[in-house]
Amino acid sequence: MRRGRPELVVSRHLKALKKAGPVRVERQGNFVLYRLDIERVERLGTALMNLMLV
Repeated sequence: MRRGRPELVVSRHLKALKKAGPVRVERQGNFVLYRLDIERVERLGTALMNLMLV
């Protein structure tokens, strides 16, 4: 298992989550805030449950 600097690993994961859609990004000055898009996660969960029930 490769181990990099923790902040780089977190940054990569947040970038992937942003690209996939369940995380929204908001810039406030020098800060970048990452927020979970609850509505998107709920829709994804519903879609997954529907796939499992078919």
